[in-house]
Amino acid sequence: MRLLEADIKAILINYLIEKSHIKQYDTVVSEMTIDRFSRRLDLATLNEKGLYAYEIKSECDSLYRLEDQVQKYSEFFDKTVVVADKKHIEKILEMVSNTVAVWQVSKGGIRVIQRGRLEKYHAHSKLGKLATLEELKKISR
Repeated sequence: MRLLEADIKAILINYLIEKSHIKQYDTVVSEMTIDRFSRRLDLATLNEKGLYAYEIKSECDSLYRLEDQVQKYSEFFDKTVVVADKKHIEKILEMVSNTVAVWQVSKGGIRVIQRGRLEKYHAHSKLGKLATLEELKKISR
């Protein structure tokens, strides 16, 4: 049985909770638009560690847009993580820099392939492009 994006997202959120990457009062946003709707991020988290972007690539997905997605996310987020099916891992490692985390997902859970690096975001002038006004209102609640 193939893992679809929704399955992977559930595995990812459970993993983040299990590893204490997200806690009770942290903000988690699914399908977040950034840069005035030019990109839609699969999952974003905000906590005391920083602002994290998670891009999911299931077995059925193409990697056609991945380089552009990762480049754009790195403009707005402290850390970008690509969570992908084993099928894509080798190609993803060729496509992204070592600052991007790469995690392999399976029914058994998540395995960290490349840790990536936390790069604190300082381009505050871009924060207005991070999300729509409605999304920012939801996040602030």
